[in-house]
Parts: sequence; C-alpha cells; structure tokens
Amino acid sequence: MKGVSENLQALGVVLFPEDDQPVLLCALDWAELSNTEYDHWKMLLAEATGTQPERMAIQKTAESVRKSLEQKHPVSEVRECLSRSRGTVKAKSRAALILAYQQRCQAGLPITISALHLGGEIVAVHTPGKSFIEYQLLAQDLRPDAMAVVTSYGDCGPGYVTFAKSFAEGGYEPKDSFCLAESESILRDAIAAVIAP
Repeated sequence: MKGVSENLQALGVVLFPEDDQPVLLCALDWAELSNTEYDHWKMLLAEATGTQPERMAIQKTAESVRKSLEQKHPVSEVRECLSRSRGTVKAKSRAALILAYQQRCQAGLPITISALHLGGEIVAVHTPGKSFIEYQLLAQDLRPDAMAVVTSYGDCGPGYVTFAKSFAEGGYEPKDSFCLAESESILRDAIAAVIAP
C-alpha cells in the first residue's frame, strides 16, 4: 500500500474451515460499493486474507452463482444526460451509475450471489443491490429446515432488484432499478442454487 486516500473502516471476520481456504465476511462504512469498485475491494481483501474473491461477502462463501442482471436504460440517453451542461448533480450521478452498470453488463462481468452455510442449521445468502423482502421470504420457503437469512447491499451496481410485478405496481424502487423485470427469475434461480444444502 502506498498511502491512504480515504479513511474508511472495515470490520470483518475471517473463518478458517478445516482443509479449505478462509472465508471472509466484511462490513464497510461506505453506503455502497458498485460494479468495479466492489470487485476491486474483493480482490484486495482476498489477497490480504489469502483466499479467493468468491469466498467472501462484503457489506452487511462458500459457493457462488454468477449471473449478469440486465440493464434497461439506452446508452445514448445516459450519455446525453452526462453531457448536458445544465443537468442536476443528482441526474448526472444517476446517469454515471447507470453507465457504469451498463459497461459492466456489456463486458460480461458477473455479479456474485453467494451463501455461507454454517453447519446445516444456518444459511446466510448474500445478494446484490437493494433486494426486496420477498427474497428473504423465498429463502425461508426454500430452507424450512434452517434459519435462512438474506442480506443485500453487496454489489450495488444493479440498484433495486425488484419483482416483475413491481413495475406494474409502481413506486420509486422499479423506477430507480437498473434491472429489467426478468431479473426476478435470475435472482430467484441463483438463491435456490446457493441455498441448497
């Protein structure tokens, strides 16, 4: 490390399973990490703890399912918003986040959905973005034999990960989501895959 550009606090736990690489659980004092920032932190922490990036959950592993969630905003409109001299800071910030997420999707960079299994009794699923409470209920239905916990705010690149019906119901979440309605089935399938015993 060459220096400190920002003072941030990271609190974490490193688990050392027998005959396997360490697993890292880490909470940062940032509001969110998105796209390549999230991947960069995972890489740095993996090097520091002697493990692999897919064996950690940052912000809030045993297996991982990598799926790219779809973007829904035309690149031309996003770039136009960024180039306007009179655009608001909020609009330009949103456009920059959308563009970064679109570039991630176009590059084929995956978003990790992981689960930490503690014995057979507890399973903690780590999801991207701001996932709806229904995903917690899904996890409990899929694992009635265990205490299933779903944490969000992993890679916040996709914004809100809503349900397909949310777009018809309205509200700010589907409007602020960078995902299409089809993302529900992607996240459901990924949760089902990682939560299985």
